[in-house]
Amino acid sequence: MKSTSVWNRKVQLGFGAAILTLLSAGVISYHALVLSNRSQGWVRHTDQVLEELQEVLCASQNIESSSRGFALTGDKSYIESFKGNISREAQAEGAIEQLTADNAAQQRRVPSLKKLLAQKIRFSEIVIDMRRAKGLEAAAALVGDGAGQQIMGEIQDLVLKMQDEERRLLAVRDAGANRQLNHTKIIL
Repeated sequence: MKSTSVWNRKVQLGFGAAILTLLSAGVISYHALVLSNRSQGWVRHTDQVLEELQEVLCASQNIESSSRGFALTGDKSYIESFKGNISREAQAEGAIEQLTADNAAQQRRVPSLKKLLAQKIRFSEIVIDMRRAKGLEAAAALVGDGAGQQIMGEIQDLVLKMQDEERRLLAVRDAGANRQLNHTKIIL
């Protein structure tokens, strides 16, 4: 009777230890899954910021192209393209400001980006107005002085810095996720 009781006790302890081990592994796996999902969310977030930065760069280049196209040809279809690109640029600019709200370094760059983009739009509007008022030669002289290209270069430099910051964050987040994954593998 005593040996049966001891035997039952050992079996219960064995099952209890096995269940505790499985529960522990489940908790660790769940925790790793939560961290992995969080990491994937940050990767998607960084990808969105990079996409919006590329969109603002493309839209500003298209703003310049549209104003130059109108200056060269006088074709009003360039004006519609110009207006559409201003809208695209404004949407991307707003998205960048919103998406980088969690990053103080990027938020410090957003006002500079907005200022440069506004300068680009103003310059392009002046080129268009010059073409309408004084013709091709006056507009070509304004474009030829290089002010528009200088603004565009500053926009490109700032966007590149912002993209570099996002890529740096992506690398840091990726390294953290890999450390957590390796840690989880070791524990399991």
